[in-house]
Formats: sequence, C-alpha cells, structure tokens
Amino acid sequence: MPADTPKQDLAEEDPLAAFDRGYAAMMDEFSARRPEDHVGQLPHETVRYWVRRMVHETAIHRLDAELAFTEAVSPIPSDQAIDGVDEMLTGFLGELTRLFPEEFAADLSDWADRWALVSAGDAAWRITVRPDSAEVTRIEGHGVDGGAAARISGKPAAMLRSLYNRGGAGEVTTDGNGALIAQLRRLLTAVTNTT
Repeated sequence: MPADTPKQDLAEEDPLAAFDRGYAAMMDEFSARRPEDHVGQLPHETVRYWVRRMVHETAIHRLDAELAFTEAVSPIPSDQAIDGVDEMLTGFLGELTRLFPEEFAADLSDWADRWALVSAGDAAWRITVRPDSAEVTRIEGHGVDGGAAARISGKPAAMLRSLYNRGGAGEVTTDGNGALIAQLRRLLTAVTNTT
C-alpha cells in the first residue's frame, strides 16, 4: 500500500460490520475488472494475483484464529494447499528475493550446483539459492528428486502450515543437507515477515 494511502480508523466500528463492508468493497473491485488487469505497484499485481492472495491469506488467518482457541483446525483442501505452497515458493520466495535481494542479503548465498526439493503430495518444486535471489521452479514427473541435496516433503496442508510457521512441522519430513534446509527456512521466514 502506498505510504500516502489514507488509513481508516475502525476503532469505533463493530469488527464484523467492518469486515463485511471491506469484503463487499473488495468483491466490487474484483467484479469491475478483468483478471489480467494490473492493480498494484509491482508488475505481477493483477486482479488474478490479488484474488489468489486473498484466498490464501484468509486460509492462513483462519488457521491463526483456530489455533488461538484450539489445536484442532479446519481442513484445507489439497488443491488449495498446493496452490498456497506454490504461491509461497514461487510468488514470495522466488519473486520477492529477485525483486528485493538487498532485503534478504543476510540469508542469500550461492548454493552452486546444489538444490533442495520441496514436495507436497504430487506437487514438487526445485529451489536453489544465489547471491541475488532464490530460484524456484515447479517440476513435474517421476524421479524429480534425483540429485537434490536436501528434501522437504509432506502432505499439502501440512506443508502449507509448515511454510507459514503455523504448525504442521511434525507432519513434514526433511532429509539431506541440514544447513541448506536451515537456510531455506530462514529465507521463508524472512519473506513471510515482509508480506
């Protein structure tokens, strides 16, 4: 949000009424535009991008609310969780480190020919770190982990929760180079703290 955007004071408003009003305004904006219309400051910020962002943001904050009251959480459908993992890895980790490498310089290095495999169900991503960004590629097919120096895998919903530091780590397995896994976790934490 631009620094000069006026902020509303909602302190006196009923939270549910404010939510309903904000949701209606957002849906009006989405409905009045085409999915490919540019609506943000960065080149990739289209209506489609923001619809996707709101779906995953809502799911994560629903988890926050549920975890505040109980350890039981509502299930996240596998296809939604896989898309959330993809958004985190390609959209946040890959895109933000590429656009703003100076913000993540402390956690960027050069993995040379080493790479990590992140897999959630049948979906998988190849990640390598360079001094100026994290390179993330969605990969398909059998034998996708051949040559990976580190592996992080789990069911889609558990992987999504783990990547956002919302639990699920007990259901996610890691093996291989522990230093690469630790660095990747630091980068993921850094990019989630900027979004």
